[in-house]
Amino acid sequence: MNVTGFGHVLALHLDRLGATVFAGCLHAKGPGAVKLKEGGSGRMHVMQLDVTSDEQVAHCAEYVVRVTNNSGKWHLVLCYVLFILCDCDSCSRCSSLQKTLN
Repeated sequence: MNVTGFGHVLALHLDRLGATVFAGCLHAKGPGAVKLKEGGSGRMHVMQLDVTSDEQVAHCAEYVVRVTNNSGKWHLVLCYVLFILCDCDSCSRCSSLQKTLN
């Protein structure tokens, strides 16, 4: 992961807005993932995710459902090796993003 890239900045920004963020990183123990963990709050969840691996995708999906109790209303942002899911109900500022996506 590029630690100065758009996905990294967006993950930290959404975290600071109060969103629960799930960041899937190709190398969960790499420098970019470590910087996300260090820079984020307890709402930042950094996960190992190679999107070409059905097993890793399934594991991450199960983790998100488990952590969120399958509450619905999520945004998905794909940025090369980073994806972010945020619960819009916990982040009032996400409504503008939701309007943009609609």
